[in-house]
Amino acid sequence: SSWIGSSLVTAQTLSEHFVQFTDSAGGSRARRSFMQLVWLACVWVVWTERNHRLFTGSANSVQHMLDKIKTFSYRWLKATSSSLALNCHSWWSSPLLCLGLV
Repeated sequence: SSWIGSSLVTAQTLSEHFVQFTDSAGGSRARRSFMQLVWLACVWVVWTERNHRLFTGSANSVQHMLDKIKTFSYRWLKATSSSLALNCHSWWSSPLLCLGLV
């Protein structure tokens, strides 16, 4: 099973991909907001990886990029919601459970 419980998204455009990915969580607004956060973290990591490969000629593994997505999404959420008592270990294994969204 995947980290966020989502399957493959096959949209043709970036905006379609965003909508399909965020709606794949279904349910509440909080779940869709979580998926938006993850989508933005993915875009950020892919963009910085693209620049890293282009300008330095080196590449990170897919697993390393996934770890960055988990780290950035956790830090961004903690920075905007300081009242949330999030545990990094819980986030790493099951963010939806950590947020009480399952």
